[in-house]
Amino acid sequence: MRLGRLEVHILHESTFWLDGGQMFGLVPRVFWEKEVQPDPGNRIPLGVHPLLVKSGNTWALLDTGNGDKFDEKFRKIYRIEEDSPVRPQLADLGLRPEDIALVALSHLHFDHAGGAARFDGQKVVRAFPNARVVIDRGEWHDAWSPTEYTRGGYKPFDFECLEGAAEWINPNEDAEVLPGIHLVRSPGHTAHHRCMLLRSEGQSLLCTVDAIPQSHHVKLPWIAGLDHYPLTSLATKKSLLARAAAEDSWILFTHEPGNRTLGKVRPRDGAWALVGPLVEAIPE
Repeated sequence: MRLGRLEVHILHESTFWLDGGQMFGLVPRVFWEKEVQPDPGNRIPLGVHPLLVKSGNTWALLDTGNGDKFDEKFRKIYRIEEDSPVRPQLADLGLRPEDIALVALSHLHFDHAGGAARFDGQKVVRAFPNARVVIDRGEWHDAWSPTEYTRGGYKPFDFECLEGAAEWINPNEDAEVLPGIHLVRSPGHTAHHRCMLLRSEGQSLLCTVDAIPQSHHVKLPWIAGLDHYPLTSLATKKSLLARAAAEDSWILFTHEPGNRTLGKVRPRDGAWALVGPLVEAIPE
């Protein structure tokens, strides 16, 4: 689809299942199960939707999904389904992994950065060998030095091979990494989490990543128990939703299951609400 001068592809990498309590934090199951039914293991489905964007003549990948490095035990724990890593998907668009010139990572949790690396025999190598890799400097530091509380989301084999290619963004600034592609500070899920904002010719698309992972999370108190700083997440969510409404921006809910991942929000009764059902693509 087109967003002004940008060519945008929403990739559908996989579906995995995560504990519902982790996704809704302090919200009791009796409330959230009215909107999403858990499986017998109390898990709910999450989509994984990286963005492939062409800015000028440059192809950029915004987040990389889970990738294909995980063993059967991991796949069983997370019930990974409809598994279609990004690299093979590129061929459907006439692209090779070598054609990706930029990989921008919102943060380094495995479901967003896992696809940035792959196995070559027993060795882990960069999945997109010609790409410069941009990441918030603070997030890079935190991934290498996690605490007992934060280390579960980081898998070092996702990012160890990126060290020589990584370019760090100043944690105190938003950054335009290519014309029309912005990495926006959105702390809470991690201290240095970033959202992706696409802007071109008066149109905008905000990829909220884990700041607002699914459309259910438009409700302000619905904050994932996985967030490292939940009160910061609340402030970030308020700011992002107000911005999206003011700019009439499309929101991509990165972990929405299925292909309908795009929506808009408007204020309602002191909070925020979706405008109609989610759609698969921006209407022309």
